[in-house]
Amino acid sequence: MFELAFATQDMDRPVLAPPGVPKARVEELRAAFDATMRDPAFIEEAKHQNLDMNRVSGDAVAAIIAKAYAMPPAVIDAARELMGGSAGE
Repeated sequence: MFELAFATQDMDRPVLAPPGVPKARVEELRAAFDATMRDPAFIEEAKHQNLDMNRVSGDAVAAIIAKAYAMPPAVIDAARELMGGSAGE
């Protein structure tokens, strides 16, 4: 239940695409994101703005989301209630 509730923290601030995006396009987007996260000018600007940069790979984000969707309904309901929602929403 807590794993589900805190999944968003594990992902930090993900960049997501809708379902059905072709695999080649996803790979291109991930490569561009990774290149940006390694770019010295980008890193310097983030430091200048006092932004924390905690890169989480696209594969890691996909695994977190897949695990969350595979949770049993009872766990999802309990996590929803823990976070202030109503069970069965």
